[in-house]
Amino acid sequence: MRNRFGALTTVAVGAALVAAIASPPVALAHVELESSTPADGATLTEAPAEVRLVFSGELSPDGTALTVTDESGATVGGGELDLEIAERNEVAGAVEIAESGSYRVAWSAASLDGHVEEGVLTFTVELESDSESPDTAVGADDGRNALVILGLALLLVGLGLGRRRWFSEVDRA
Repeated sequence: MRNRFGALTTVAVGAALVAAIASPPVALAHVELESSTPADGATLTEAPAEVRLVFSGELSPDGTALTVTDESGATVGGGELDLEIAERNEVAGAVEIAESGSYRVAWSAASLDGHVEEGVLTFTVELESDSESPDTAVGADDGRNALVILGLALLLVGLGLGRRRWFSEVDRA
């Protein structure tokens, strides 16, 4: 009986080894965020049209997403796994940013083994149009142009009258 049990154990262990070697590898490594556009902590002078995150490995569409919010917590964009990328390691989404401020990107990335990583990054937008005040904008007119024109007109009229008077005195003499 011992030999029979030993033989069955040997066969079972051998079958388990063959199954382990023959089966496809399971992704046990968790994914990590490698880069983002815009970069974490960046200050931009133009609003981005899209936010894109690149991860270290292939992602599962289930549990992978991003949400972009403004300072008040209002959602200005969102995204999901970009299935157009062969590596399936990028999450992207459109954003609509109309004013300067700080923006927060909250993301979750599900690796193929089911483990979900989460994180937050931020960026700031400082639109140039917000920095110009009406007083300093090119072409601003607060009534000074009209005063200059009026002053020049009065000066010309005064010079014309003075010239006329001067010539009339010269003719009398």
